[in-house]
Amino acid sequence: MYDLIRFFEKHEYAEQFLNGDLYMNSIGHFWKLGTEIQQDFHEGIVETISMEEMKKTYGLDLQSSFGNHILAPIMNRMEAYKYVHVLCCVLHGYDPMTKEVERIHKDMKGFGAFAVRIHNVQTFVDRLFEKLKSDRLYGLMGPVNYHSVVEKAMYQDCFDKLNIHQNEKEWRFALIPDYENAKELAKADEYGHEPYDEHTIFSIGSIRDIAMEIDVDILFHKPEMLYSGYKPVDKLSVPWKTRKQQLEQIHNELGIGISYDAYPEQYVGWAPREAFRDKVLSLSSGFKPIFVIG
Repeated sequence: MYDLIRFFEKHEYAEQFLNGDLYMNSIGHFWKLGTEIQQDFHEGIVETISMEEMKKTYGLDLQSSFGNHILAPIMNRMEAYKYVHVLCCVLHGYDPMTKEVERIHKDMKGFGAFAVRIHNVQTFVDRLFEKLKSDRLYGLMGPVNYHSVVEKAMYQDCFDKLNIHQNEKEWRFALIPDYENAKELAKADEYGHEPYDEHTIFSIGSIRDIAMEIDVDILFHKPEMLYSGYKPVDKLSVPWKTRKQQLEQIHNELGIGISYDAYPEQYVGWAPREAFRDKVLSLSSGFKPIFVIG
């Protein structure tokens, strides 16, 4: 099972979140954060490719330009993803059967001095989805998949990230708040030179009935105080895939419904994950190669 944890730099931001006004930065924002901890210029990578393939497929001869100074595979970042806005949370795992709760990794301590715990993930997901439907917006929510630089991403979209971020155990809600405007912006920016560092507020009404502010120090150092009777562990002794199979058996035998937090690998939105990716890519086919020089 999982709760969702959201970190904030200021207490007023946590209050805004509890009021149901969800502040969502664009992926373009995270490309421009300099050396801040949330920076990730790998967001929106859609393929990993060798220099030979780059020349053959796109006609770009990076070998002649950079010689042997390219230290890692070339990654093509689709510029249209800068128009996607995201809400990022941490999947906080716990197991009611073994009475274990996972510790949040120490790497997350720099993400904010305040935190909110969503303890009814099913209702939170339902409210996000209902708002998407009522406003007819393109959006999708679910966990992030992590992979190495040389591995091909599962779907090559904004729910795939490199292993260097895997300690975040991220769950995210991705949204295109104004598709027609994004289409016009992309059309006017054929080569992807214009930055896009915008935000949107996605309002779903108060979530204080399904979420609460929690003490960050307790979260990191004594999570058993948030989950009474649970033992803190670095990793759950029963993998969630195994527990999922057990829950499915119970569901099949007894007909007991299983909430979303027991199936964190699910993606919920206006259309399947592939369709959301293709909707983003239809804004623009422009890309930028990302690589390391040394």
